[in-house]
Amino acid sequence: MSARRTRLLPLACLLVAILTACAAPPADQPTNQGQPPSPSTASPARPSEGVVRPTPIAVIGDSFTTGSPADSGPSALWPALLSADDFAVTAYAWSGTGYAATWDTPEGPSNFVTRVERMPDEGIDHLVFFGSINDGWHGYDATRAGAEEAFSDAQAKWPDAMILVIGPASPIWPVPESYLEARDATQDAAQAAGLTFIDPIEAGWFDGMPDLIGFDGVHPNDQGHAYLADQIRGVLEQHLP
Repeated sequence: MSARRTRLLPLACLLVAILTACAAPPADQPTNQGQPPSPSTASPARPSEGVVRPTPIAVIGDSFTTGSPADSGPSALWPALLSADDFAVTAYAWSGTGYAATWDTPEGPSNFVTRVERMPDEGIDHLVFFGSINDGWHGYDATRAGAEEAFSDAQAKWPDAMILVIGPASPIWPVPESYLEARDATQDAAQAAGLTFIDPIEAGWFDGMPDLIGFDGVHPNDQGHAYLADQIRGVLEQHLP
């Protein structure tokens, strides 16, 4: 073999080795390009830990809940202010109503008793009755009878619900005797039903605070609703589990 052929043989072997290496696929090349990634390589998004869901609160009330011309609108009312915090308030309220006080609405005569009847059968876990000074026109007996019926119907309809009763809040001080009579009737009915009663008159809500009452001398203005939101927030935080 000549010296020239001896030099060419190693070069030929080297060229064959290079071509063979280039033709082999890489070791980590997937065998199926259309296969989706496995769960272990694509972790699903997880919900944020420690997020507190707002507590749903259903409220049966009057114009102290649904608003009046003395305030600037729904966003200024205490249910909306509470719903911006740790609660989600749904108001079943109508101006001029109470346990005995009744108002004609598009759905028919409405008061706290009929309100219970028309509310949903499901989804009421926390219920608040609030009011009403409107019952001051109807006397102790009629107010207590209406309150007893409303509480009994609510307990039967939502046996597992937490029910709180907030009595009427007086915008007028000294408190008129008719408001006190409505308060006493509501309190006695709540105690007879085994429900927790919160007394805004005894607690002095709006006492010496005329700047929180609107131009009509009766209904809360925006500042009054902010005040109500603070008071009712404290009640809910104290009494709800």
